[in-house]
This record gives sequence, C-alpha cells and structure tokens, in this order.
Amino acid sequence: MFAEERLEAIENEVLRKGKVKVNDLAKKFNVSKATIRRDLTELETIGILKRTHGGAVPQSHTKTELSYLEKEDQLLNEKEKIGKYAAVFIKAGDTIALDSGTTTIQIAKSIDVEDITIITNSIKIANLLSKKNKIEVILTGGLLRQNTLALVGPLAEESVNHFNIDKAFLGANGITPDGGFTTPNIVEANIKKTFIKNSERVFFVCDHSKVYKKSFAKIAQMSEVDGLIIDRINEVTLKEFEKKGLNVLLIPDNIK
Repeated sequence: MFAEERLEAIENEVLRKGKVKVNDLAKKFNVSKATIRRDLTELETIGILKRTHGGAVPQSHTKTELSYLEKEDQLLNEKEKIGKYAAVFIKAGDTIALDSGTTTIQIAKSIDVEDITIITNSIKIANLLSKKNKIEVILTGGLLRQNTLALVGPLAEESVNHFNIDKAFLGANGITPDGGFTTPNIVEANIKKTFIKNSERVFFVCDHSKVYKKSFAKIAQMSEVDGLIIDRINEVTLKEFEKKGLNVLLIPDNIK
C-alpha cells in the first residue's frame, strides 16, 4: 500500500469509528508505530483529525464553511468527472434543478442536450447556461450569500415551490450513515430541502472528501434520495451506505 493510500484509509477509519489508536493502526496496515504517528501528524496538519494520547479523533468542523472561491479548485478533476457523469442522466424535455456549488457547476458545463429547463439558485450557473442554446434558465431570486454565491431564504424557497422538477442535483458538505447529507448553514439546507420536496428524483453529487464528514445543518437522510454520484468510495463504506438505503453511483471508467 502506498503512503497516499494509507493516509486515505486512516482518514476513513478515524471518521467512521470516531476514535483510533496508534497500536491498532500499526497492526492493521503492517507498518511501524512511528510511521502511523507521522501519518496522524500529517492528517492533523491538514485539519482531518486531532491527535490524542495514543491515537486520534476527528476534528470537529460542523459549522466551518469555506467560501466558493476557496473550494473552486479543490479536487477539480474529480468534480469535472462527477459533472460529466451526472449530465448523462439529463434528457431532452427535462426540468432540472441545480443548486449552487463547485460540483453542480461542473454539471452545467457538461450539459449537451437541448430543450430543457434549468432551475437554479446559483448566479454562476445561470450566467454559464445563458450562453447555451435552447436551454431555459430560471433563477430563483432571494438573498445572495456572498460566501457561497447562492440565492437563499424565503423568496428563493417560494420560487422553487412553483415548479414540478424532474431531477434535482444537489451538493453537500458531509455524508454520514446516521446523519445523512449535511451542510454548515441552515438557510442553505432549507433551499436544498425545498428542491428535494419539489423533485421527482434527487441526486447528490459529492467528491470522496465529503464521506464521513458531518456538518451542522441536516438536509436529507440517505434513504430519502435516489442516488449519490461520487468519484470513488471504499468497499466497507459502500456497503455501509447501501445498508442505509443509499444508491451509490460510481463514476464509470469511460468518464475522463
């Protein structure tokens, strides 16, 4: 196992179990305790976990919210692939909801069908799609959150309530088996819930870094949505999510 693979496995372990010990990790990955301590120090440096005596626990970031600009280039290749795969599910004649996010905008960039309607609370997505032919764009209106560039609040929610949506594609900051899909801000959670309420089918689009992360505001339980489109996920986590009723849609190899 390469060092990068071990770091990812340790991250999944600590986020899934809530607490890990150096001795147990050293045995599990067949490396020295010193190697595990270095790994834990590296993961603590990037904010994944907090070192404790003899082990580590997850960092608590339930209300931490990076800005749109801070997230825009993170895992960009993975987000582009997620966007391309999600766009495959969009067919001519569909009414589609895209909420504001750095992954959902990749869906907008990948849409290659015409005669569809897009409802969005993202000014960036609306601007992007305004340049595409035969796509009707409906911008929700509402209060603009400068941090995420999302339109939110009662006006945005009331606007969405006027429509029957075929498919919604939404982002989240965290995914856990018990907490479901979460986000740091309650008003952002509310507009996502409104999209869900008015949609026939609901897909979350998230890269692997969101797995086993939990944010402050709940959006939906796993069993309430039709699928999670994600770049990669390990077998243990996949089975755990599927037991909770979540249909996990991994990006096929032909998506480049």
